[in-house]
Amino acid sequence: MLSTLTLPTDGTAKILGYDVVKKPIEVRKRISSVIQATAVELFLSVKDNLLTYARFQGLDKATAARRADALIVEFQLGPEVDRKVQDLSGGFRRRVQVAKVFMVDTPVLFLDEFSTGMDPILKRQVMNLLRAKSRKEEPSSSLRKSSAKPKTFATTSSSSTGENRSRAATSTR
Repeated sequence: MLSTLTLPTDGTAKILGYDVVKKPIEVRKRISSVIQATAVELFLSVKDNLLTYARFQGLDKATAARRADALIVEFQLGPEVDRKVQDLSGGFRRRVQVAKVFMVDTPVLFLDEFSTGMDPILKRQVMNLLRAKSRKEEPSSSLRKSSAKPKTFATTSSSSTGENRSRAATSTR
């Protein structure tokens, strides 16, 4: 519902002041998400996945290249940067998918089972990176938000009993 893909059954919901029913385009401009299913282009290389996503989102080539280079380092994608994603492990594919959402600046990020397929060490590394990005305040950061609005990360996971748990972490930039 918060991603504007389904309508609320009752009441209203807003993202950064925009009603998800009345202003869905405005909401979508302000959110990114990592869905549970793998959402990468299997026939493209790691770098081309990042660049293609950025171009679809309207970034110019220079900005896209700069951000892709930074994310390749931050997500430790360097050794696999030229390989097609179809040839990578499930955990590495997921890492590419998570990195893609950082190609664009959005104040709200939804993470749905983002670590599926990642080994525990990689999951911890990615979580630490996500926390660091949510707190980052250095003006020199190529991924820094240009507004003072909070960056919100919302994550969901399923317990062994099948119930969903949600966690959200917010920091102001």
